[in-house]
Amino acid sequence: MNRQRHPHSAKSIFLAVLIVTMSLSAGIVEINRAPWLETEDVAAFGAGCPSITYSGSPFTFNQDVAISSITPSNSGDSATWSISPSLPSGLSIDSSTGVISGTPTVTASSASYVITATNSCGSDTATISVTVNAQAPSGLSYATENMTL
Repeated sequence: MNRQRHPHSAKSIFLAVLIVTMSLSAGIVEINRAPWLETEDVAAFGAGCPSITYSGSPFTFNQDVAISSITPSNSGDSATWSISPSLPSGLSIDSSTGVISGTPTVTASSASYVITATNSCGSDTATISVTVNAQAPSGLSYATENMTL
């Protein structure tokens, strides 16, 4: 079938007549287009903005003990993740998933960290608190001594 195209550029017409309704909270994009625009003229428009949370904060870890990975919840589309300030040495955030993992190699007083998830729609932040305590001593033994009183 040979469809007839509108004489104006598809991009300019697309911008002029496309009605886009976005419901960011639901991550829904509804597109109503002029019937003469072909499907290939209607590109994906907009991404679901990130909406992130980290459950379990404040987090307390022990130095030199691997942590259980901390996985965020994101109700938006995929995002690039970053954190500020940097996590204590040995811990890291995966820039594509937001998962925090590793083995802390230094002690650290309680501090707040702001995590940002960003995509083409926008960004969202979450704040977590992390403390790294010194490893408790292990393998201690005490010599027994008999005393006469």
